[in-house]
Amino acid sequence: MKTKRTNITAAAPLVLLAFFAVLAATVLLTGATLYRSRTESGQIAWEKRTASRYLSMRIRQSDTAGAFFVGDFDTKAPGGSGDTFFALEMHDGVLYSTRIYVWEGKLCELFAPHDADFDRGDGEVLTALSDLHFTLAGDRLGARLRFADGTEQELFFTMRSSGEALP
Repeated sequence: MKTKRTNITAAAPLVLLAFFAVLAATVLLTGATLYRSRTESGQIAWEKRTASRYLSMRIRQSDTAGAFFVGDFDTKAPGGSGDTFFALEMHDGVLYSTRIYVWEGKLCELFAPHDADFDRGDGEVLTALSDLHFTLAGDRLGARLRFADGTEQELFFTMRSSGEALP
């Protein structure tokens, strides 16, 4: 005796297969989205730690009387505030400065003769940073960092060796 197959029993495996395909695609897309967001937040956290730790290390290294000041990148003149931290060193009778500043959303460092004129683009890119501003009042140095995600961080240092900066 012949049995008739109805359309529902023939379509059931196809419906079940389509359901599992949609479920698998949903799980994969959700996983990819979560992975991307975790990776991006990890990258931002890494950039924040790198910028603040680098600045802390470099400022502490420069804590010698007359070996640092803050000012403007272009004028290279000491002031109470500015967009650049200058760490001065003498090599073979020539005064060099390490300039730490932000250019086009990147934290940069430039080591060069202090009196030489350079463009901001000549420096070595260290990490992402939107803005950087320094203030120096007596022995208290402050650095305000603004990151790509809009958050800000302030670092404060008490400089042990305050003194007149080298010209």
